[in-house]
Amino acid sequence: MSSAPSSGKSLRISYRAALACLPLMLATGCARTLFGNGEPLQPWATPADQVAVETRDDVVVFRPSSLSVASPQVVLFLHGFASRPEQYNFTLQHLAARGFVVVAPVLPDYFVFRIGYHGSVLKAAQAAYDLALEEANRLHAPRPRILGYSMGGGAALLVGADRKVPTALWAPVPLDFAVPAPTAPLLVIAADHDCIAKEKPQKLIETFGTAAESVVVPGNHLGFTDMSGGESYDCPSPVSRSQQREDAVNRVVAFFAAHTEEVSR
Repeated sequence: MSSAPSSGKSLRISYRAALACLPLMLATGCARTLFGNGEPLQPWATPADQVAVETRDDVVVFRPSSLSVASPQVVLFLHGFASRPEQYNFTLQHLAARGFVVVAPVLPDYFVFRIGYHGSVLKAAQAAYDLALEEANRLHAPRPRILGYSMGGGAALLVGADRKVPTALWAPVPLDFAVPAPTAPLLVIAADHDCIAKEKPQKLIETFGTAAESVVVPGNHLGFTDMSGGESYDCPSPVSRSQQREDAVNRVVAFFAAHTEEVSR
């Protein structure tokens, strides 16, 4: 499989800046103002007794600090638009603390891959799955499961159907491709006060019907993340962000635990 396109040096952006820039970027070129060459990904503080973090190139790997778990499991995490893996620190740390090895790549940036952007994201997501599969092979673990959020959820939907592995989606926003029928267990979680993805996640739930497990939880779009600065674009949440993230992580862990046989070699 072709390798993912390289975005050069890592780019950093605030969620607020990205959303504010979108309507004007083609006319004014504000992307060039907001997006300079940023610092490479840096490690951040994690519970040392539970989680170890490895950063290489544009991929972050979260591991349980002790891989003495009887059967290590690998999860590929695909992030949302205009963000990076460190903006999902809570989720990725907690999955690792539960015994998962989480491979979290940086997906292509819209302001670099404007033409054919969704194709670039899908190509990178497929390449990232191969990377996660290498990690699983090294650990003698089952094939990786997939978790995707927002735009990353749209990519996860396509990759999961192609690779036939259990896939969980948080507030998914489909890419510009036909929505595939599930080929393996699929979990879709939508938030009831999502003013960014709006009706897209719930429309997917309606499309899949009983072919997928689905739930609408209290919360908003950004409540699945650690991101700040975009709250004015989202609806106020009826629950705290920590409640929404913890509930979402618990649902994903339970879903993956219920479908171990689908990822056996």
